[in-house]
Amino acid sequence: MFKKSTIALLLGFYLIINLLFVYKYDVRLEQTPILVLIFGYIFSIISIFLLFQKIDLKKNLYKKLFFTLAILFFGYTLAVNFLVDGEDLNADRWSAMHVGIESILKGEYPYDKLSHLKNRTSNLPSLSLIGLPFYLLGDVGYLQCATFILWVFTIFKFPIFYSTKTFVFILTILSPSYHWEIFAKSDLMSNFIIIACSLSLILIYEKNRKKLSPFWLGLISSFLLLTRLTAIVPLILFYGKRFLNWSYKSKLVFIFAGLATFVALLSLTFLNFTDYETLIKKNPFQLQNRQLPFLLSLGSILLPCLFIFKVKNIKSFIQYSFIFISVPVVLSFLIKW
Repeated sequence: MFKKSTIALLLGFYLIINLLFVYKYDVRLEQTPILVLIFGYIFSIISIFLLFQKIDLKKNLYKKLFFTLAILFFGYTLAVNFLVDGEDLNADRWSAMHVGIESILKGEYPYDKLSHLKNRTSNLPSLSLIGLPFYLLGDVGYLQCATFILWVFTIFKFPIFYSTKTFVFILTILSPSYHWEIFAKSDLMSNFIIIACSLSLILIYEKNRKKLSPFWLGLISSFLLLTRLTAIVPLILFYGKRFLNWSYKSKLVFIFAGLATFVALLSLTFLNFTDYETLIKKNPFQLQNRQLPFLLSLGSILLPCLFIFKVKNIKSFIQYSFIFISVPVVLSFLIKW
């Protein structure tokens, strides 16, 4: 499906991201020589990659391995969330979501409330709605378990060989950054899994010569945008070309559905603000956009607009989304460094 150069690039980024986690936490723990961990991890991932290139198992064996690992890892995510007490964590993504949902249910403005580490929540309304069932279950950390099932389902539906599906899945469960997200009960990676899976499933659905109406696409786009602002990058790539090719009627239906959903979702959280100063200084847009200067953030949004006509299939959508989501992340990292 992908060229060797693209696979090498994606695998390289996978290693860089996870090695940053390995380095960060090994330096804190000071238990194992960092070079041993780094080279050990690189050797393990490359060995597994080469193994999948060499071994040619039957489809049924790959399929059994895929679902066996999925069931075992799902049990692992449940166990971690059950055993880890969020109050003991020095990370408050879960707590920020918890107090945000709690405030919405009480009819209060959520963005001036503090987590157990005295930080404010930056969750947009859609993410709070997604987290609501898990809040009602008693632990928003179970969101990780649910999005893992969504991730498995999307890989299962993806039009690739079972050997590739299994390899992608193994990369997921061997990612230290993903394990950190599960232990920290964080919603960050879950958020991106929801965005990636939702758009990928729409593309898979449409590949079977079925079409979603502009109304439903407008509703879905607004809902995903109001999970995290970064969602605008894949949304531009996903909708840009098709929006320009739609009739005026379809464009109006899409805009109407999108705006109606946008306003309805924002009203859940913003109508309960206490005063205008609080609204201006304490809101999720200000918190989510604090990593980059305004002009760089604007450039990161406008840049994908130049490439909307290059998105022709699932493959190109994944490639360009990966590139343009990476741009602001890398810039932010370099600025802080």
